[in-house]
Amino acid sequence: MFPEMARAIRTLRPKAILIENVRGLVRPSFAKYFSYLLLQLAYPEITLRTDEIWREHLSRLERYHTCGRPSGLHYRIVHRVLNAADYGVPQMRERVVIVGFRSDLELAWSFPAPTHSREELLFDQWVSGEYWERHRVPRRQRPSPSWGL
Repeated sequence: MFPEMARAIRTLRPKAILIENVRGLVRPSFAKYFSYLLLQLAYPEITLRTDEIWREHLSRLERYHTCGRPSGLHYRIVHRVLNAADYGVPQMRERVVIVGFRSDLELAWSFPAPTHSREELLFDQWVSGEYWERHRVPRRQRPSPSWGL
């Protein structure tokens, strides 16, 4: 999938890239390959040669990346593992999110801070009571706090 994504980026030259995938991409045993995927996205014009295995291509990409003078099409890439529940989605779902902007746009970007958390929910329910008001739960139907959570 990622080689085809790099090919599409090379061809289409989008201003921005947004990729979402399984959390397993960042597991320690996959770290070297994940670095390879990120560098392919950052430098889509540096393609795998026919006589090259992916580890050799990774080394070539790393050398290019550390030379400090990239030219041609390249992207500023950031990634993070995000939990959808931290942003208001009613599901615990961790995913790797990769975002990139074409370097000629000179944009600075970072992931937004979570908007929802367990701590915020507990505060809204048991300290301020705003949760119950917002959801129009009558006082007599509100549960008792369960402090042993």
